[in-house]
Order: sequence, then structure tokens, then C-alpha cells
Amino acid sequence: MPGHPALEANRLATSMFLSLFRSQVLLRASAPAEARYWLCLAPLVVTCGCSRKALSPTSPPSPAPSATAIPSASPAVPSATAGALAAKAFRAALKANPSDRKAFFGLAAMYETKGYLDRLIELCEQRLAAQPNDTETMLRLSGLYSRVEDKAAAAAIMARAERTAPEDSSVQAAAALAHYQFGEHVEAIASLKKFLAKHPDAHGIWYRLSEIQRVPRQFTESEKSIREAIRLAPKEPGYYRQLGHILAMGSDKSRMAEAEQAVRKARQMGDESLDAAYWLAYTLDMQGKGPDAIAAYEAVEKDDVAYEKTAFRLGMLYQQSGKQAAGAKLLKLYKVMERNRVVLGEAITHLRKHPDQPSAYRKVARLYDEAGESGVGAAILRRALKRWPDDRRVGGDLQLMLWNSGRKTEAKAMEKSAKPRPSGG
Repeated sequence: MPGHPALEANRLATSMFLSLFRSQVLLRASAPAEARYWLCLAPLVVTCGCSRKALSPTSPPSPAPSATAIPSASPAVPSATAGALAAKAFRAALKANPSDRKAFFGLAAMYETKGYLDRLIELCEQRLAAQPNDTETMLRLSGLYSRVEDKAAAAAIMARAERTAPEDSSVQAAAALAHYQFGEHVEAIASLKKFLAKHPDAHGIWYRLSEIQRVPRQFTESEKSIREAIRLAPKEPGYYRQLGHILAMGSDKSRMAEAEQAVRKARQMGDESLDAAYWLAYTLDMQGKGPDAIAAYEAVEKDDVAYEKTAFRLGMLYQQSGKQAAGAKLLKLYKVMERNRVVLGEAITHLRKHPDQPSAYRKVARLYDEAGESGVGAAILRRALKRWPDDRRVGGDLQLMLWNSGRKTEAKAMEKSAKPRPSGG
């Protein structure tokens, strides 16, 4: 059962935005152009049921910053305490020097890990105020604003980035993703093709074009784009994974063995992503290699049972191999997850059609919270509260969400300044 279109767009953005953000490259004092695209874009975008493993960086990460002391966890210093001390040190460093890159990336990584999307947005806004021409932060903010359904803010900051760095490939790729996430597929593809007309050797952009072409099932064009990326950069393992994905999803099922070999090559070259693991399992499955497919799907399931259609495919294979109870359990889980995705996708679509309804923001935020993504929900409510500061229901929902997610200090601070919340609604 396919997911809702609005949620599928977020899922593609998720896979792109998360890449490298969870890796040590986040803490670099500087980063090469190819890595910078990921570094600046990645918001906290773990969509309901489709979390992604970080892809391996294209070059070894630099050591963690040493200018700011980061307490390490040990038996004498519990990890929670160490984290609090590190956050305090980062904030102190930023107060003394708002342009401190190491402190900024360190604190951003902590907020990402904790799921504090609203704080991450505020942190990026503060950095941009201190560094008004920082396109990395502009792109990061655009992605974050998109994630919390603030299309106007996302478009404005993206336009600012394009004016600041019109020839930057990372800016053009980010602009395309912004178009795509809001359902503007034609504009997304056109913007990447326009950039490639001037910079035909930008293999990373060929790869992104291939991703966006693949989702609306433009498989022939998508394959051409990824093969061009491979021609330009034959040592990039992720490009072979993408080729395997395209071949596996195409209408010509006789190419499934070719798809398997492409994914295997990606893994042999060092691609340890969950995506590569899934598409290896899928290609084995589609070729009728049941035992091998089961083992491959089980490896994915251990990491994320909600990834793609792992629960459904593994459940079916279990039942075919005689494991009826285990299969039925996974199939039931898959049905629930897909229903949740559809409900969330419909709520997002409604919000986009009715952006002036506070209730629409409240519903999407509640669904994210119920899915275990309270950070996304809280950030959506904070954006709504900026638009409707006197809406007690929005404020009350945010306060309750903060409290239930363990952010009690923030919830209490809101309670002191809040007006009584009306009953109902």
C-alpha cells in the first residue's frame, strides 16, 4: 500500500536532509563543497516510520572541535550530566562569540540528537543574525521551515540564499528540494536542469536530479541522470545504490539481477546505509531468492522495521516459509504504520490547503507527537504560536507537549505567562 503523496515527498526530503547530519562531519570547522551541501541542509527530519541512517561522508571527517571543552561521559560523569555541561559550554561560547562555528555545530548536533527541532530553528536564526551572508545556515533554515510547514518562510530564506550565491550547487540543489517537498515537481526538475546546463560536470546535482525524477516514476530519465553521475564520479558508492534502486523499481523486471549487482557494488565500495541494505533484500526477494531475501530483510528489520516495506515484504516471506505467526505479526504492524502514514499525509495536505487555520497546525503537531516525534510537533506549534500568539489552544497544546516529552522547565515557563486555557477544542 503506497504512502500518502504529501508524506512521500517528506520521506524523500528526509532521506536527503538526514545524510551526513548524524555523522561527525557536522562538527567540522570547515567542509568541502560536496559535504557542505548536506551539512547546511540537514534539519531534524525523521518522518513517522521512515528514519534514515546517515550516509558515509565522501571524505574522512575532521576531528571534533577542541576550542570548546566538551565533557565526556564516564562513570564519574553520567552522560546526561555531561550533555548538560556540554550544552552550557556551547551556549557560553556562542554568547561570547555568536559566530563561533564549532560551538554552533556542537549545540546543533545536541539539539538534533535530543529531537529539539524548535530549538534548532532558533539556534539557526540566531546564527544567521550574526552571519547574514551565511548560505549554509540559510539553506538549513529553509529545510527546517519546510519541515514545520512554514512555506512562506522557507521560500523567503531560499530566495535570499539564491541571491547571495547564485552559482553555488548546494543552493540550487536545496532550491529544487524545497520545490519538490511542496509538490512542485516540475519546478524542482527544471531548476536542477537549468543549473546543469551551466555546470554539466556537477555529478552531485545529476544524482539529486535522478532522485527527484525517480519518485514520479520517470525511470528512463532517472537512469540516464544517475549513469551520468557515475560517469563523472565512478568511485561514489551511493551512485550505484541509486542505480540499483531505479532498476529495481522500473517496469522491466528482467533487470532485477542487474539491480542486485549495482547494490552489491555499492556495498562493496563501502555504502553501509540502510537504503543499500533494503534494496539488496528487495532485489533478492523479487528474484525469488527467499532464504537470502529473508536474511537480508531481517538485517534491515533489526535497525528499522518501518523502513520502506520491510515489515510487509518480510511478513509475506515468513508466511510463505511456514512462519505464520511471525508473518501475521509483521503484516499487522505494517497495516497500522501505513494507516498512520496516510492519516498524517492527509493532515499535512489539509494544512497546506488551509494555512490560516490554527486547528490544522494543531492536528499535524498532535499526529507527529503521537508518532514519537514530539520535537517536530513542538516546532510546528511554536511557528503557529508566532502567528497566533493569543491562541490559547495552540499555546496549551505546546505546553502539554513539552511537559510530556520531558521538557518540563520550558513547560513551566510557559505556564507562568499563559492565560487560562478554555475547555474543549
